[in-house]
Amino acid sequence: MITRKINTVKRKLHDKRIAPANSTVIGDNFWRLEEFHTYTILTKEHGKKVIYKCAATEKSKPFIKSIAKKEKLNAEYLKGRFDVLCGLLEKDQIKYEYLTYPSLKDEIIFYMRQGCYNRANDLVEKYVDKIRSLKTIKTTPTEFIKKFVSSAVTHLPKVDCLARGLLDLTPDNILIDGDRWIALDNEWSFDFPMPVMFVIFRAIQTLAVVSQSDIRKSASKANPVIGILAGRLRTYYIPVLWMKHVTYYDVNLCRTFKWEQGFQQYVTGSTHMKISRVRKNPWIRTRFLL
Repeated sequence: MITRKINTVKRKLHDKRIAPANSTVIGDNFWRLEEFHTYTILTKEHGKKVIYKCAATEKSKPFIKSIAKKEKLNAEYLKGRFDVLCGLLEKDQIKYEYLTYPSLKDEIIFYMRQGCYNRANDLVEKYVDKIRSLKTIKTTPTEFIKKFVSSAVTHLPKVDCLARGLLDLTPDNILIDGDRWIALDNEWSFDFPMPVMFVIFRAIQTLAVVSQSDIRKSASKANPVIGILAGRLRTYYIPVLWMKHVTYYDVNLCRTFKWEQGFQQYVTGSTHMKISRVRKNPWIRTRFLL
């Protein structure tokens, strides 16, 4: 059933009415709810490559239009820390300049593969410092909880929150051009406060999944790793030096993980995740058998 649905979506996206003959579909999020379903194409105009983010359904057209508005607001909020790649709204799609810079995620993985774990860890530290240096407010993020968790907030303490909720300000959505850090993909940004820890947790969780083999290979006595996240058949390790960034605030990891599950349900209608829980008794390792 799922495979048939994926193939149907791919056929539709390669239909000439949606993706022109001289373009390539480079991204599609068929697993989302219909109102959030978009696809991305790469094409050429006047000899230059450009990117289009497009509404895939009638219901997702308002979502596309909202992204263009968010980008301008985020550019102002992030000024001095990050540049924002803003697109041009054209009916039901947004046109972007095509940039070839490496992502922060790619740079971190590159240094781990080179055995330069110190440089990889320094990049994570720099990322966290930039996030924490944004305008924050100490408050109980009531609107955030109601939107993604739908549970009582009476026992949640006041925590440091970003003044604008930028959920996807993660290393895979940041390009590096020398000293410029360019933020992409402003789909999941909101105008209410959001816990700083949650944004950092999502960043480190994403890195743990996409670079797990490299994290394991980089493990050593000088760079120990800890198995804090668990999937159905796998434990996900992160460097111990990264761990301090997700335990800094007054919210435990189990609650933070439930927030992530709530967000996934908001986007997809399901809580199914690669990572299914936070380990109660994580252990530290300094090497893995090949």
